[in-house]
Amino acid sequence: AAGAYLKSVLKSGDKIGLMEGVRGVPALDARIQGVKDALEGTGVEVVIGGAETKCDSAQGATVAEDLLTREPDLAAIYSACDDPAIAAAKVAKDKGKTVLVMGYDGLPDAAKAIQAGDMRATIAQFPGKMGELGLDAAVKAARGEKVEPFVDTGTELVTDKNAADFLQALSPQHGGGTAEE
Repeated sequence: AAGAYLKSVLKSGDKIGLMEGVRGVPALDARIQGVKDALEGTGVEVVIGGAETKCDSAQGATVAEDLLTREPDLAAIYSACDDPAIAAAKVAKDKGKTVLVMGYDGLPDAAKAIQAGDMRATIAQFPGKMGELGLDAAVKAARGEKVEPFVDTGTELVTDKNAADFLQALSPQHGGGTAEE
């Protein structure tokens, strides 16, 4: 989903920096590989950002600083996690750079950064649905029933067009809980 969005907004000749989360974690590696696969053949140059961010804000800021110093003409930065993306947006802003920044996780702070114009997008996941479907699969497995090897729990692209609605859906009064849950 992240790759499809980036493919729709970047053009041939653009350069994107990819910020990895934790190498060897399949879901995080897939987020990076998916973007690389989607951009293949588009003429968008893909640059990997050296160190892992470990999905940490401070490490994300360091990786973003390195990327923007090494590649001053970046059109975009994509992070496999939202916290480093939020940090990358701040680094770019502090450097006076206009860079499309996108993350992955759908954190409330990312949606707020999108509303503020600091980030362009994030891909939201649904932890409650993950837990529910995971529990269903575990119960089926315990009963000896067939369990699908892949269960799609869905994602949603969050941009300036739906960030407010997304945040409202996350609020406790609307049954969304909090980011800490």
